[in-house]
Amino acid sequence: MVDDAPVVVLPEPESRPSISPEQLAAASNAPPVPQPISLSNGSAVRAALPAGISALLFSAVLAPFALPLLIAGGIFTVFLYRRRTGQVLSILNGARLGWLTGLFLFLILLVALTAIV
Repeated sequence: MVDDAPVVVLPEPESRPSISPEQLAAASNAPPVPQPISLSNGSAVRAALPAGISALLFSAVLAPFALPLLIAGGIFTVFLYRRRTGQVLSILNGARLGWLTGLFLFLILLVALTAIV
């Protein structure tokens, strides 16, 4: 008896191209992926805390200009963060840095006023 079953031909596996050492070195020199701006980002916290403290001190000394100085604290945070990391920030990330600065301002005032009372 002759077996008339169809013959299945499997394709040959594709060979992967080899990576040259120059390509590997170029891939390892790629810039790191930036971390999102949050409390878990150490660079953002290290930029927001001193900017918040300085904005609070300047606004306490120059009380009539308190609101513009507090806003300038957020701008100063963006300046410090860009200087530390070299990253170009989007508007959303700049707003997040300003939010972190405001959070630190609130916490410092909370502790100071609680100590006074």
